[in-house]
Amino acid sequence: MLTKSKSKSAIIFILICSFIFSGCIKGCKKSGNEAAKSVYTDKSKNAEVKFSDADLILMGDNALGEGNTQGIPDYTYNKAISYYRQVTENFPETFNAVEAQFKIAKYTEEKIKYQNSVEIQFRQKQTSYDKNFSFELNIKPFLKSYTPAINEYLKLHLNRKTWMKLENTGKDMQREKAYTRTTDALLRAANLLCDETNPRMDRPKSIEIYNLIIDKYSASGFSDLAFLNIINVYYDLKDWQQVINYGTKFKSRFPQSSYFVDIDQKMSKANSFLYSK
Repeated sequence: MLTKSKSKSAIIFILICSFIFSGCIKGCKKSGNEAAKSVYTDKSKNAEVKFSDADLILMGDNALGEGNTQGIPDYTYNKAISYYRQVTENFPETFNAVEAQFKIAKYTEEKIKYQNSVEIQFRQKQTSYDKNFSFELNIKPFLKSYTPAINEYLKLHLNRKTWMKLENTGKDMQREKAYTRTTDALLRAANLLCDETNPRMDRPKSIEIYNLIIDKYSASGFSDLAFLNIINVYYDLKDWQQVINYGTKFKSRFPQSSYFVDIDQKMSKANSFLYSK
């Protein structure tokens, strides 16, 4: 009886060990799979490549084929702009953010200008026989607005508080370069607002921006050009009194400007028109 009892106990013990061992194997397999999955996830995360702001600018330039933006496919253009956007969003407090924003605006302007030039050529051929042809009626309504480019240019001024914090000592004159870039951007935005090919021309807004350059960016060296552009706008509008008003301000502030003769002639004509009424 004792022998049979020991035999039964041994069998039970073996069964219990088998069950435990089997469960252990399944558990180890499950644990091993989870570990493998964890390692794979980690590797996936480590595979993410991070680029510097300078790298992203270069990638954008390469995507466009720097200086060859005319007629580029939308995909290529959008790819380049996406690289520049990454700079403005991820490196906002660097000069490269200013540079990237300027490039976004500049290439948006160039793309729209190219599209408009193609449209103008097409429409001119179609209406060349029409004696009543009018640019305002036959072409301008079909042109694209420069508003997207204008808004991108204005962002440089709106980000003024950020780039004013840049270093401006020794060889690292980043703030000064950002200041010049922003002034250039404002001039371009104002020029587009009074461009004859812009279906959403806004001369009052362009004058407002030119005045902003005179008031806030006088150290840029573009103030006399801003005065000239304001006078040209008022001259086109035949607002002779404003031509004289701004011409007088210009003469007192920039007697040595290369635009002096041109503005003086416009003031003389404005005077003759004003007092001949």
